[in-house]
Amino acid sequence: MAEPEKDQIAPRKSPRVARYVIAAVAVVGLGIVSYFVWRYVNTYETTDDAQIDGHINAISGRITGTVTEVRAEDAQYVKAGDVLLMLDPRVLILDEPTANLAPQLADKLLREQVSGLGARGKAVLLVEQRARAALDIAAWTSVLVSGSTRLEGRPGDLLARADFAELFLGAETSTKQSRESEVERA
Repeated sequence: MAEPEKDQIAPRKSPRVARYVIAAVAVVGLGIVSYFVWRYVNTYETTDDAQIDGHINAISGRITGTVTEVRAEDAQYVKAGDVLLMLDPRVLILDEPTANLAPQLADKLLREQVSGLGARGKAVLLVEQRARAALDIAAWTSVLVSGSTRLEGRPGDLLARADFAELFLGAETSTKQSRESEVERA
């Protein structure tokens, strides 16, 4: 095979192939630029008045409601269990909120916070062992014994009933047990 002479001009590649290569590079470049523009637009919020630079992370909530109070500041240290925000619920269920509190603090919590929710039109379902304190703030009361409703009504009406203390304190159960043990002894 003979080698080409140096003076010979190499054949030119087809201009059509060069155009395809340039178009492919342009399409790939446009795609890369489009991706980064799309990523920037979905990551950064801007306004006419200011610009906020930061990452936006979508949080999928399991509870719906309107946020009424945010209890954490920017860059604030929080611990597990800290309340970060408050929602505006339709019904608030409180299961023995005073269980581990000192009596003075428990009274203050029930008097100021729980009764304040009712005054603001929130329905509050309160499960509480401290009957007198709960009855002082309640509009309606139900006494459950072994999962069954035994008494219900306005607190003043229930306090006037003789069987209220027995049902609430479990005196009825202890009286039955003492009667059964007396019958067994006889």
